[in-house]
Amino acid sequence: MSGHFQPHQTTAAKPTRLAPHPEILSGKPWGWVRPYRSARSMTTKKGKSLEQLAERIHSVIDRDAKVTWNKGVVDPDTGRLRQVDVLIERGTHVTHVECRDHIGPQDVKWIEELIGRKDSLKADAMIAVSTSGFTPQAVVKAKAKGIFLRDFSELTDQEIGEWGAIVDISANYVEFETIHLHVREGTDSAKTILGSPLMLVIQEIVSQLPDPLAEGVWYRVNASVSFPKGGPACIQSRCRAVKRDFPIASVRAYGEPDVSAASRTTTIDTRTQFKTEAIFSGNHGQITFDLSRIEMPPNHWLRHWSVVGEQIMTMHIETIGNIDFISTSFDVKIISDYTDDN
Repeated sequence: MSGHFQPHQTTAAKPTRLAPHPEILSGKPWGWVRPYRSARSMTTKKGKSLEQLAERIHSVIDRDAKVTWNKGVVDPDTGRLRQVDVLIERGTHVTHVECRDHIGPQDVKWIEELIGRKDSLKADAMIAVSTSGFTPQAVVKAKAKGIFLRDFSELTDQEIGEWGAIVDISANYVEFETIHLHVREGTDSAKTILGSPLMLVIQEIVSQLPDPLAEGVWYRVNASVSFPKGGPACIQSRCRAVKRDFPIASVRAYGEPDVSAASRTTTIDTRTQFKTEAIFSGNHGQITFDLSRIEMPPNHWLRHWSVVGEQIMTMHIETIGNIDFISTSFDVKIISDYTDDN
């Protein structure tokens, strides 16, 4: 494919709405996303969702350890596998993390169960995580028996304002005007060009654009292409850079029940775009993009995400969800006037 891209002004034609096949958005188009771990689906079940969140949190906190969700460990007495919500392994030291996402505060009965479970499975440490906190008796019992308690405390709007965002996250798109597709007369466009083949061409066009694009400037696209079955063609359009920030929707602080939210060192903030989750602990962080929640604006191609902060941090990027189901759509006008002189 050959073409040139430069600032230009044109008038858009009346569009024809087309919905390309989404499968083309797997693989190379997302090559700039480098997952810290393999992409996986996120469960919608409350309990399992909390377990997965606890695993992501402790992957940041216990970054030198091996952290595994839903791990089976051998019962030393029966020889059978027992399920552990999250297992933290640092050398020979093993910590079990058990989670509960219930309505009311967890009482002393659950703590006593965990005391017995810790002893039975020979765990070196036990962490109890609750989304609804703990009763005063449970806190006393846990401290007496060495069970570490963790819960979540929501920051107020004022605290969020004072705390501020550790990093700014944004999505950088390339927005296209109506795409004029010049093809040979008689080309069976609907079957041989539209859908995945056209999306491959758009992907290639985006890859050849200057990076970064100057904001607020429209670039003319004039590219000669060749479709495997549709033959040679010419694509003309205009495009520009579009940046969309990910504002913070909420911030939760993770830590001991008797420590205020503002004083906790581990935070989980969620952003409105892509259901993005950012976990920070000290100078380490992890940002998780839920690809299954992406709603691509029409005529937009997601080029990359930007993560910008004012302090030096070790940052990991993780993706969850199935990228094969991401789709977008473009306005395309087909013109049967292509000749070898185009």
